[in-house]
Amino acid sequence: MLGHVYEQQGRFSDAIASLQKARQIEDQISVPLLMTLTPFPVLVNYIGFLLNFFAVVAVTSLLIFRRGQHWEKLRAVSFGAAALASTL
Repeated sequence: MLGHVYEQQGRFSDAIASLQKARQIEDQISVPLLMTLTPFPVLVNYIGFLLNFFAVVAVTSLLIFRRGQHWEKLRAVSFGAAALASTL
């Protein structure tokens, strides 16, 4: 009895996996197409926003991790923090 249930679950998960693959292929087609059809100034603003956003996320995560108990001060990171502080 349980073998039949597991067999049905296997077929169901295979169907879901094939739908997910189809969705991934659609995404890989639609995103570059959308970026190709977007006017250049809008695309530059989008790229600039993302670059700034991820830079802020990286610096914020560094500051949060430095407050942690298990933070091990590395020479390169300590130098980078001192250089950043000297520029402000």
